[in-house]
Amino acid sequence: MPQKRVSLHPLNKRVTLKVAARPLASSDKAVLLHEDGYQPVLYLPMTDIPDGLLAPSDTRTHCPHKGDARYFDLRLENATIKDAAWNYPVPIPGMEPLASLVAFYRDKLDAHKISLVEEVNGE
Repeated sequence: MPQKRVSLHPLNKRVTLKVAARPLASSDKAVLLHEDGYQPVLYLPMTDIPDGLLAPSDTRTHCPHKGDARYFDLRLENATIKDAAWNYPVPIPGMEPLASLVAFYRDKLDAHKISLVEEVNGE
């Protein structure tokens, strides 16, 4: 069976997580993860997520290509989105940069009118 390919690429653009027009988190150190057979996934540094925005959930999963994932609920002023984000605190060898990054489910964000917006040249 062929080995599945997973690679990380810096985005080199500012990315902002917004609810309507209100920014929740922003980063210029976002990374795209490309994995054979899947759409690219955008990851932001955990250090760029404001304190209190993410709350650890009890959900855990395992990926043989990245490691064990833990999940987070996204806390908003008027709602909590269950398991909206995840990261790999102890990724498998070769995927170590994932330990400091977090990804968000776009479909869960879209359902709450939350967007991940790529900004070019500060626009």
